[in-house]
Amino acid sequence: MFPRGISEIRNYWQVEANSNETLRSRSNCYAQDIPKDPYKCVSLRNSGKWLKQHSDFYESDLPQRYNATEVFKSWVWQPDGCMLHEYRAKEIENCLQCRRMLFIGDSAVRQLFWAVARKLDQEKAEQYIQQTDRHQNQRFNQGCMDLEYIWDPYLNGSLLHHELDRLPKLHSSAAKNGSHPPEIAVIIIGGGLWHVRNLSDRGLEAFKTSLNAIINLISVPSSDSVLVAPVPVPIQQKLSPSRALTLTPRRIALMNQYLSNTSTATGINVLWSFTKMTWHRPLAYEENGIHVIHSVAAKQADVVLNLRCNPEPRLQRYPFDKTCCARLIPSAFRALLLSIVSLVGFISVAFLVFGTLRERFVFSFQTNRQGLNAQKIRNGVTPTFALAILAAAVLYCFIADRLPGYDKVSKTSQPKYFVWMLGTVSIIGLISIRRSGPKGLGTSEKLFRPTPLNLLNREQTDELKGWMQAVILAYHYTGMSQTLWVYRIIRVLIAAYLFLTGFGHTMYFLERRDFSLYRVASVLVRLNMLSCVLPYVMQTSYDFYYFSGLSSLCFLMTYATVRTYFTYDVNHFVLKAFISALITSKLIFIPPVIRLVAKSLAQTFNIELSSHELLFRVTLDCYIVYVGMIFAMLYYKIYHSQHSGRFITLFRRFAPVIQLLAVLLALAILPAYFYFIRRFQYKFAYNAWHPIISPLPVLAYLVLRNATQTLRNYHSTAFAWLGRISLETFILQYHIWLAADTRGLLSLGLWNRIPNQGTIERIAEFTIITTIFLYTSWQVSRATSTLTRVILGPPPPIPTAGANYPRQNSDLPEHHSVLNSELKHPQQQSRQARPWWSPKFNGTTLPAVAEHQATTNKSTLLKRLGIILGVMWVLNWVRDASSLSSH
Repeated sequence: MFPRGISEIRNYWQVEANSNETLRSRSNCYAQDIPKDPYKCVSLRNSGKWLKQHSDFYESDLPQRYNATEVFKSWVWQPDGCMLHEYRAKEIENCLQCRRMLFIGDSAVRQLFWAVARKLDQEKAEQYIQQTDRHQNQRFNQGCMDLEYIWDPYLNGSLLHHELDRLPKLHSSAAKNGSHPPEIAVIIIGGGLWHVRNLSDRGLEAFKTSLNAIINLISVPSSDSVLVAPVPVPIQQKLSPSRALTLTPRRIALMNQYLSNTSTATGINVLWSFTKMTWHRPLAYEENGIHVIHSVAAKQADVVLNLRCNPEPRLQRYPFDKTCCARLIPSAFRALLLSIVSLVGFISVAFLVFGTLRERFVFSFQTNRQGLNAQKIRNGVTPTFALAILAAAVLYCFIADRLPGYDKVSKTSQPKYFVWMLGTVSIIGLISIRRSGPKGLGTSEKLFRPTPLNLLNREQTDELKGWMQAVILAYHYTGMSQTLWVYRIIRVLIAAYLFLTGFGHTMYFLERRDFSLYRVASVLVRLNMLSCVLPYVMQTSYDFYYFSGLSSLCFLMTYATVRTYFTYDVNHFVLKAFISALITSKLIFIPPVIRLVAKSLAQTFNIELSSHELLFRVTLDCYIVYVGMIFAMLYYKIYHSQHSGRFITLFRRFAPVIQLLAVLLALAILPAYFYFIRRFQYKFAYNAWHPIISPLPVLAYLVLRNATQTLRNYHSTAFAWLGRISLETFILQYHIWLAADTRGLLSLGLWNRIPNQGTIERIAEFTIITTIFLYTSWQVSRATSTLTRVILGPPPPIPTAGANYPRQNSDLPEHHSVLNSELKHPQQQSRQARPWWSPKFNGTTLPAVAEHQATTNKSTLLKRLGIILGVMWVLNWVRDASSLSSH
């Protein structure tokens, strides 16, 4: 069984040194030291486990049927409570800043030296290895960076003592100068095997003498710059007979036991995680049984680089995936912004408490009830409470994903857990199936309601968004992006989201003909409020929350297409959509246009957008929005329009036959689609076809979902609830469900150090984090809807045509929502009722007072939008200047 703590390894060494027996006891000393390690530096040095790709979340044993390269290249080393960052050449250069890295010791340290060199330049390092003698000093230069290896297997050379002796002086000089860091970035020391191999029983005393001399030269100011590697534990069955006689487990255990005791007494930094990486792992070693393979040496090099480079504030940039031993220091701007957010949240809570007390003890119940009802918005959240919710959610994102309180776990591909999550949410969705109906009806009224629901009613579209969001969340959490068949399904689901965007907004414009500035502003503010606030606090970019921008772009495409030469004629509408799609495709498929947009935003608003990422997102689903628009027009003409042409009349007459043919065609399309995409073995090949073929499975599903009236009358309430908060879950998952800007998973760390932890403990922790995540998303969804109306003011007056016309919903539609399901079927609409957008309303025109009020509201709205854009412009430039000064 693989040991879980460094105390167990020490315990093993003690037992091995005394009786040459195997591991017999366990200790929780290391777990008790965790509260003293808030930044996870001790965890990085002392602990860790291998996370297995494409298998269980935590794996205890390495499979012996794979070769070493396959195993360790695909496995992830996970220190307790943080994520090991894989450093690359550019990052190493930024960390070292033309300083030296010294490696002093035997061949094990030499392997570490070459592992860092390979990170800088793989080809150059391999050439150097072939040209140099192993048992001599070596140097590797890359630019201004200098890696130096000193061959000193007995750890008693003069160069070692010289470098350790001058290290405190370098630190003192750097402290006086202030701006110049020490010449030496870090010294890694390791040895012991030559003492055992060549000095036999005298090796232990010689090792103690060398180690004591080293410790005497290490001073407190420079102690963090010196790292000591433990004595490697060879694999006995791989050793040659002569080596097996001298490199006995007992002798090595005695050395490591002395190193452990000395480390406890003096506080020197020993890299015990090196031993844990190879503990009982024959595949981690080369054929000689002494040296580790290259992929394991690379992980050991990453441990050293994480210890040395992660504490550097200048390296703490988006994405924040350096979570081990990282001390995030907020810039002056970000500290001020966090203080303001905290103050706003505190004041909002204070007002809430004061209002509650005033209602109970000062004024009468009726008076306060009227006041609160006047202040509340339709979703039941007061503006003060909404502001407090938003402030609390933003602060929670910062605490969870930027501060070291929560543990961060590396994300690995886990097909088993992906299937398990989908199975669980499917069961929840099935047991929550209820008959659809307007809010306010009782159960019996819903059950026996005579009015059937139409195609794509509100409950059904919310349900569709909900189960799609559940699949996307599981896809992100289990790291299935490298699994091609799952990736293709997710692309179709995102296309379905954008289809609903085009469908829902087109239906709104057709039914209400509301192209006002208020409508445009309300949708854009609602979609982008959270994704515009978080970058200032989390130090991310706007395109990181790409779905808000993508949804906004699709809405503007829909608005421009429907608004231009507005018509109810199907032929003209289809032609207009085709021309709009052609213009859009010409613009987005020309890279200079995208780069010009990104450059303009950078120069005017200081908004940094990746033109490559923007081009990728837009081109994948640029046509599905227009399919949704055309589908909405056909749907409107068939089900809601009182005036129809010959084609629509024939469609209504032969509706049962057409419905049957559509169902049969849908049943054929889905398997044909999945069979067709099997030919694509790579993502880029599938992506080229996706914009063309993605509407087929989306339309096929919608046809099957609405095949019968019974299917339309029922929906899953659990999925519908999740669908109504899909925008918030998509954004907030990055910080309070996932971690390190989606690179890892958030963990409470409650059970990480419990011996023999099992599936139940991990499920319990997952349930707690998921509950907090979903509850926060729900509250933020309510808050942003309220704050949108507070920011933009009351909506302009829109007259209605009568009782049969669906009332104006003052609530903004939820993310990608469609019209309220209260739209009546054509047979149930009164033939005397006229649409409100007709030239006359029951013989009257729009009152002059309403026109004057609408003009006033538009002027006020323009001023508010100008203030918002101005504040964002100032904040963008101030944030950039503050970030430059802090680095």
